[in-house]
Amino acid sequence: MCLVSRQPNFDGYVKSGYCFLSEMDGVAVGFVFAYETIPVFHEVYIEYIAIDPAHQGMGVSQILFDHLTKEAQKNGIKKIWSLINLENMKSIKAHSKAGFIHVDRKEAIFTLK
Repeated sequence: MCLVSRQPNFDGYVKSGYCFLSEMDGVAVGFVFAYETIPVFHEVYIEYIAIDPAHQGMGVSQILFDHLTKEAQKNGIKKIWSLINLENMKSIKAHSKAGFIHVDRKEAIFTLK
């Protein structure tokens, strides 16, 4: 798994508090990079989520979504937004399973209670 990013962007994601890495035996198998949009809106936007193909279908995305939603709830976030690649059926399924609702062709929202 590889994500090429500029260092300033990566640092910003990590400092946001909404980025999580999933590991198995010390090896990264998935990650989610998200950040809070304009704070007064109380919303988080998922910039990237990726799961190593060898570990897809093993619940890794659900673990990452769970950590993200728990952190968001703790911080009073009301919505989590994610763009979805319409050709990636595994991603659509993972988002739906996590409770995201598709609001249009490419966008899904998870509303926190």
